[in-house]
Amino acid sequence: MTAEEASIPVFEGLNKLEEGLKSHGKTAPPSTPTANDGLVENGILEHAPCQPLTMIFARGTNEDGNMGKGIGRPLAAALRAKTDNKIIVQGVNYDASIAGNLLLGLNGGPIMADLVKQSVAQCPDSKILLVGYSQGAMVTHAGKLLTHEKISAIAVFGDPGRLIPFANIPPEKTKEYCNEGDPVCLNGFSWAAHESYAVLADDAADFLIKASS
Repeated sequence: MTAEEASIPVFEGLNKLEEGLKSHGKTAPPSTPTANDGLVENGILEHAPCQPLTMIFARGTNEDGNMGKGIGRPLAAALRAKTDNKIIVQGVNYDASIAGNLLLGLNGGPIMADLVKQSVAQCPDSKILLVGYSQGAMVTHAGKLLTHEKISAIAVFGDPGRLIPFANIPPEKTKEYCNEGDPVCLNGFSWAAHESYAVLADDAADFLIKASS
């Protein structure tokens, strides 16, 4: 697949994403979240004690905090429950605006890659999990390309670039969640399907734990 061919599904997914967001009338959140109510996770930046696992999560367009109100929080909770809280969680503090979609993840990818680098420096034995939702899935694609560190597992949800494989990681260590009907990952025409990934938190947590073992 050429770069030009690979970009076609991404732009189709972005068009659906922009249409859906505009129809919902959402506005952009602050790009530097500070409240710690589950919407914000800064385990790496706050130098949390090292744990066996570290998850770096990129939220979707216009989601609150740095974890969002969709899959981010329930996935973090599921991972904590299944690992006896032996995990560090960090959200990517990037501007998840509608306009940012046109950057194909490069607005947050470098930030995610820097977080990976910082995580390895602080906790070299911690296995790193990269996760993203919607625009955050594109950030995850970019973040993976920009880091030279070993990533143990990747999961993305509602990914506009679903047909583009992640580089330099075994395919069995990655998982694309695309709900039936989700237009952003080119699987239908239901915006509700794109906003319904929270129910997959347990499944995704199980996958990430197993894939990183």
